[in-house]
Amino acid sequence: MRRTRNKRKLEEKKYKLMNFLAFFVFAPAVSILLGIGVVKYFILPYLADGDIISVVKNKEIVNEENIQSKDTKRQENIEEEANNENMDKFMTLELNRLNIYNVQVGSFSTIDNAKNFVDNLNRKGYGAYIVKDITRNNGFKVFAASFFNRDKAEKILTKIKKDYSDAYIKTMELGEKKIKYMENDMENIKKIKELLSVVQSVHDDETSLWYDCINTGEIGKIKELIESNTVKIDNILNEIEDKIYSNDLQIFIKRIEEQVEKRNSIIDKLDEGEKGTILESYEEFNKIFFDYLYFREE
Repeated sequence: MRRTRNKRKLEEKKYKLMNFLAFFVFAPAVSILLGIGVVKYFILPYLADGDIISVVKNKEIVNEENIQSKDTKRQENIEEEANNENMDKFMTLELNRLNIYNVQVGSFSTIDNAKNFVDNLNRKGYGAYIVKDITRNNGFKVFAASFFNRDKAEKILTKIKKDYSDAYIKTMELGEKKIKYMENDMENIKKIKELLSVVQSVHDDETSLWYDCINTGEIGKIKELIESNTVKIDNILNEIEDKIYSNDLQIFIKRIEEQVEKRNSIIDKLDEGEKGTILESYEEFNKIFFDYLYFREE
């Protein structure tokens, strides 16, 4: 059931990211992103018959063969080399607090009602996904888009209000993050800061264009933009030295590399050009975004 206007006023305060569980509904699969506390979450994509096809647990992909053992061995080798060279001085890269501006279109007491509402949005040419608010009696909220920039969120809100007058901006707060790195990683820090800036800026630009794409069914521009931005991100990654001494930096780089792979997968899907594929790709795009947010909050 939709919240009343008076209750909505009480929600204008910022919400912590950890207060939300995000559900991404695909056709024919359902992908669920569960946020547990700040650092633990599970991604459980289900086939229509309920079979689990992959699991991400506690930030580690557990169904990729030998990935943990390889990472562990690599880290042990680097740490051994670091110790041998007396590189025991750590420095800190501080990431500032951020706000995420979400265009909320509906709020419901059951997941089924939320799914039906998403279907309604899709039929009218809007992409959407479901977020569970664990602070409000386990209610389900439907977001149409999420941005780092409020002005861009307001532009999408203006479009959606033509069909859904109760839509508004719900703000989530992303806490500060400190990444420890060794002195020998100093040369990479400038590139890593550039990488962070690009990852955040391309998301907002792409989300804005997604809405034009979904409404018109013309995927050329969004596909071109995602391809261009993915190349930009990949080029910065390639400029970062392979030998990273800090475990925190290694994890960060790995997450961005995973994003690049998933973005390339979206590009491949967009080649199909069907309406259902466009909506599915938009949902996958937002799942990638929330993957990044939960890692950024860790």
